[in-house]
Amino acid sequence: MATIQSYINGLYTVMYNRVADSSGYNYWLGTLGVSATTAATATINDAQVLQVASAFASTQATYFTSQYAALSDSAFITQLYSNLGGNAAIAGSDLVYWQTALAQLGGDRAKLAGEFANAFINYAGTDPAG
Repeated sequence: MATIQSYINGLYTVMYNRVADSSGYNYWLGTLGVSATTAATATINDAQVLQVASAFASTQATYFTSQYAALSDSAFITQLYSNLGGNAAIAGSDLVYWQTALAQLGGDRAKLAGEFANAFINYAGTDPAG
């Protein structure tokens, strides 16, 4: 599991293609009820992953919609990969995996972005924002 610190930073990278600003980062720490010190070691659970991802998209609904609403599902997934470092999804395996995940989440792109960030952080073992 990702630390809360890594997850928040990862969501900013995946959803907004930028690092977290301090006020936004502290807002999400408060939402999760943790301090900056605790966030560096505390892990985020699966329920929190989906909750926070949905809240991330709704608090920035205008930006999220303007960036992603017009994209097809495959273009959206490709954009998530691009936000993390410029790599495109592998057309066969990666794209199909995330399209299936999106379908299982009822088409909720915010939740998919949350799952995507969590998977990337856990795979890489690092904080994508630094």
